[in-house]
Amino acid sequence: MSRKEPTLVPSNVPDKPSPSPAPAAARQRGSMTRTEMLLTIVAEECAEVIQVASLAQDLGLRTIDVESTESEREDKRMPTDYRSRIALEIEDLCAATEMLQGGTVAAGLGTEEESIPKFSLILSPNHCSSSVISIPEELGKLIRASACLAQTCSKALRFGLTRCENPEAMESRRRYHNRDRIALEVTDILGIVEKLKKHSALPVFKHWRELRDQKKERVENFFVLSKEIGTLTEL
Repeated sequence: MSRKEPTLVPSNVPDKPSPSPAPAAARQRGSMTRTEMLLTIVAEECAEVIQVASLAQDLGLRTIDVESTESEREDKRMPTDYRSRIALEIEDLCAATEMLQGGTVAAGLGTEEESIPKFSLILSPNHCSSSVISIPEELGKLIRASACLAQTCSKALRFGLTRCENPEAMESRRRYHNRDRIALEVTDILGIVEKLKKHSALPVFKHWRELRDQKKERVENFFVLSKEIGTLTEL
């Protein structure tokens, strides 16, 4: 009759599970730098553009936003149809990308060469003006371009702004760092928006700089709150 071997318990196994880390320590491990949080904000603004543009595709550009409040609908200075909502979300997105451009060097990414390149509205052949455009098709392009920008921001968060999506293609023209792809995709979005504005599908805000500055101020206020609760490492 075989003997049953005793079960051996390692001596380094504690009798009770270790206590959970303190909330402050947990927040510190999960905190982000200013640049990382700005990348997150840009991705969020892309989601806002996608949401409103999708509703405009389904319901029409001049349909009143069902989520707008009564006071917003009564304020003639701030139209609440979807075409205006898209234009407002684009200004918010531009404000966030401008903050990202201005903050990469200060956030410790190193030199000017490692910062987000300045994007400019140089229209590609795909954005050349034409006498007739398909509004649903252009909205679809805007949705896809916004999704691509959000995806690149996610990759930059995981792998860094100076990493290349395709490092093997050393001589390829498609070899861009994440920082370059962000600038290119923002330019692509601006090209689509410019085309929609030229055909009066989207409004042109004369106070666009004021709108962007207001968005930046709101973001800075949220940064202070994030710093206080421990999710932001530095202002």
